[in-house]
Amino acid sequence: MSNRLMSLFLAAQLAQGGLRTFLEQVARDMPSLSPIAFPSTLTWVATDGSDATGQRGNIGAPFATVGAALLASQSGDSIMIAPGTYPAVLATDFPAGLLDVTLIGVGSRDTCVIRSTTGPAFRVTPATDPERITVRNLSFITTNVGSSAFLAVGPGAGINNNSSVRAEGCLFSAPLAVSLVANNLLDFTAENCAGSMQIINCNGGTVEDQEGGDAEVNVTDPVPAHVTRSAVRFRGGRLGILTLVGQAFADADAAVSAFAITAGTNFTPLGDTASLQFHGEASTVSLVPSGTGNTLLNFDGARVPVLQCSSQVTAPNTQRIRAKNATIGRGIMQSPGGGDLILDTEGGTLGPTDTVFGANCFWDRDGGGAATINLVNGPNVLTFGSSFNDPPYPPGVSVAFSVASGTLGTLATDQLAITAASNAGCTINSGFVAPITGRVVWNRQWQ
Repeated sequence: MSNRLMSLFLAAQLAQGGLRTFLEQVARDMPSLSPIAFPSTLTWVATDGSDATGQRGNIGAPFATVGAALLASQSGDSIMIAPGTYPAVLATDFPAGLLDVTLIGVGSRDTCVIRSTTGPAFRVTPATDPERITVRNLSFITTNVGSSAFLAVGPGAGINNNSSVRAEGCLFSAPLAVSLVANNLLDFTAENCAGSMQIINCNGGTVEDQEGGDAEVNVTDPVPAHVTRSAVRFRGGRLGILTLVGQAFADADAAVSAFAITAGTNFTPLGDTASLQFHGEASTVSLVPSGTGNTLLNFDGARVPVLQCSSQVTAPNTQRIRAKNATIGRGIMQSPGGGDLILDTEGGTLGPTDTVFGANCFWDRDGGGAATINLVNGPNVLTFGSSFNDPPYPPGVSVAFSVASGTLGTLATDQLAITAASNAGCTINSGFVAPITGRVVWNRQWQ
């Protein structure tokens, strides 16, 4: 029987009772069967086990606590945890040489619980050696107010971020605190998990099919030259509030839904090397990028009822929010730093009702569009309903044209001049006696 089939068979039996009950049933009902030879890399934990007599690799001698099983394990081992509630796992439960271990709840995460009343239910502090910790099908619960349920904290300052933590199908619960904290790791992965999480100074990560809870991506430590940080990727699932702090990288696909997104504050703007790429659905988005204009903000295809930005960008810098093909109900754009703030929704929509654009803020709806223009000798005033012939905005909305003529056919640029631009349109002067026809590349911007 393969290891996986043995595990599935055991899981079905354990769902009905304790480990020893299962063994007694095997002995009573199937005496003619040869004993199942479980590999020595599987260590067992059960509520009716004993830390005094528990043995690594012996299904007939389970441990009573996960901590004791860890102390007896070797790198590459898996610890099978029968249904029940178990005491907290401490950092001291991980021996120095245990660099790769997997904890598996046998049954559902609702029945396999690691609980604490005094602090975290699980704590691991990887040292400089790379460690891989995997937890699967378990609940980590603390009832201690202010404590996180799960803490994985590696060495600081991005220098020795060598360890990884992976959680699959787990629940994390803590009162008045972030349920899970992953700090200074090479990589953090959560699949089909529930509970709030804080991902701090990790070099990368993936959160897939999250089942609720807030998420924070926080990068505030100095990054050494040899460290490469990649985005924390959100793939599908539901989030409460997604928060970005410092130089955070986050990338959420179209299947992600969030109650709200907060990226930076007026006191601590999002860093100039930070990146937020969000393509899903969020009720409210609040952005405060830095003063350089280098913060990458991409909302292509996103669905956002309210998008607000208080840009700290300073003149002559420009901060652009790319939102191509996005659906934005209301835009609130402010640029107290004095630089230009541009919301680019090419191919998307922005609701005009209650939309507010402050000074130095622009809406670029069709950047890079091209139009065929007939120019006669002298000034050619281009306004709505003339050569551009598709008024893009409701009456009363102020629109400024920015025309980059380049060349018309093979004509040199010094034979054309844009001498005036206003909210009503723009004026292009032709130096040719005969009428000419060509293509003008242009942008429509709303200030």
